[in-house]
Amino acid sequence: VEGLPPGYMAGFVGRNLPIVQTEQDLAQMRAVGRFIADSTPTGKCVLLNLKNFILGKGIGCQVVEAKNSDADPKLLAAVQMVVDQFLDDNDWEGDLDRELFGRDVRDGEWLLALFHVGGGRVAARVIEPDQITEPANAREIEDHYELPGPCDWTFGVCTDAGDVQSVRGYYVRWNASGSDWDYLPASQVEHSKRNVDRNVKRGISDFYAVQQHLEDA
Repeated sequence: VEGLPPGYMAGFVGRNLPIVQTEQDLAQMRAVGRFIADSTPTGKCVLLNLKNFILGKGIGCQVVEAKNSDADPKLLAAVQMVVDQFLDDNDWEGDLDRELFGRDVRDGEWLLALFHVGGGRVAARVIEPDQITEPANAREIEDHYELPGPCDWTFGVCTDAGDVQSVRGYYVRWNASGSDWDYLPASQVEHSKRNVDRNVKRGISDFYAVQQHLEDA
């Protein structure tokens, strides 16, 4: 970002030190959350009650004019139609929104790829956090997509080398071998992360900190 001091946060590279230093650390912490959420009655109950309390049957979206503006009602109706189409196409209300919230609590994050499928319609597809990983061919990707300046790829999130808050995109490995992959620009990915500061690239499960308490319960 123009105007920032050279090398801002350059040595930090998005890690949650000393808790999370490697992708293996992140995977182990995510596994704790999934074990509790998927195989313990207490964890399953906590997650279900959180979904019901916070989201209920789902949250809709209403387009309204900005304060002190004079928006054309026809324009508002047209925008609302586009929003409603997206929510309907992607089973959002009471379905995908509840799943994403559950993933947020369980995994500490969720990632949603947005693909334009024609006619102004967008398909939202969940990316598993395990599929976001540091690429082995980073230089090749940078050259192919003409990414400016040096990049940092820690945990699969491409940022400016000296500014971890300037997210450029994500490396997605669709299969285990890495033969099928994509670089998705940040404009095409929605990424929610929790329980970490903004300079940390990946989130941590709610269940990780209370693992022992839930096991005792």
